[in-house]
Amino acid sequence: MLLQHDFTDGDGFIGRSDFWWPGERVVGEFDLKAKYVDPGIRGDVSAEEVLYREKLREDRIRSLGYGFVQWGWSDVDNPDRLKR
Repeated sequence: MLLQHDFTDGDGFIGRSDFWWPGERVVGEFDLKAKYVDPGIRGDVSAEEVLYREKLREDRIRSLGYGFVQWGWSDVDNPDRLKR
């Protein structure tokens, strides 16, 4: 597993993942609610725009042939759910 892995495609830099399992070709992201609802984190961008940009980024990563998983605190609090 690698932390903070950069992804690029033919259009350039896509983004940096929280986790990357190259052998399994899976990207993992810990998804914090704050990045959508806290103006101090998202700046002048609306929560809807942050979500839309995240979707586009995820779509670009998936188009490279990688799986993509996300989890939050409720998953971490339930190890069986996190494992699935």
